[in-house]
Amino acid sequence: MSLLEKLENVTDRNTFLEFVKALIEDWEADKAEIIQKKKQNIYDPIWNNSEWQNGSIGQFLEASSAWAEAIKEERMPENPTWRTFAEFLYAGKVYE
Repeated sequence: MSLLEKLENVTDRNTFLEFVKALIEDWEADKAEIIQKKKQNIYDPIWNNSEWQNGSIGQFLEASSAWAEAIKEERMPENPTWRTFAEFLYAGKVYE
């Protein structure tokens, strides 16, 4: 199941934690690919062609926060669900 499919299936604590594990695995796989590419050409910027838009925890959290601010009440309700938390974390991966 893809990361997006796992995100779409978040409904409770257990599926949220499954999504978080999948997000970690996705990060690790992307990082390993970047390291391999870096060994092949030391002049390529590390994050070129990465699905992860944010390479540090600070950038990741800034992106998640910016996403939450941008969508406001539309998708970040006053009483968030497990799915909302998962979307917040996913935004840290893809939001610039």
